[in-house]
Amino acid sequence: MTPITPQFLIDNIKSVSGLPEEEVTKWIERFNSVQEVDFDLFEEYKEYLQEAMDKKFAEAGIELDENDPEYKAAYNEMKTEIKAAQDAFEKEMQEIQKAGKALQKNASDELDKIDVTAAQDKIKAIK
Repeated sequence: MTPITPQFLIDNIKSVSGLPEEEVTKWIERFNSVQEVDFDLFEEYKEYLQEAMDKKFAEAGIELDENDPEYKAAYNEMKTEIKAAQDAFEKEMQEIQKAGKALQKNASDELDKIDVTAAQDKIKAIK
């Protein structure tokens, strides 16, 4: 599964046809301004895409019938894709948290070793 990175979202928005160029540029600048994608940014982007799709349907005079089998199938596919992206995002965040905890534990262990060594050196100096 592809991790949700700023570059992933840049590639994604570039692949969406029919969006105003100034909006695409705005989003690319926004994605470039962060080192990692947080949940809020992902949700905001997802909402923007949904609003853009709704606007295009309205401009085309298409009314969505939620009971239409084609609509249901497309909607369910979209939900599946969104869920997969959210799961990938959450998994990556868990990996980052796990790595952070391991790093913090290693740093704490090293500091403890330094403290013990310093205490031993003081004791030796006293003797």
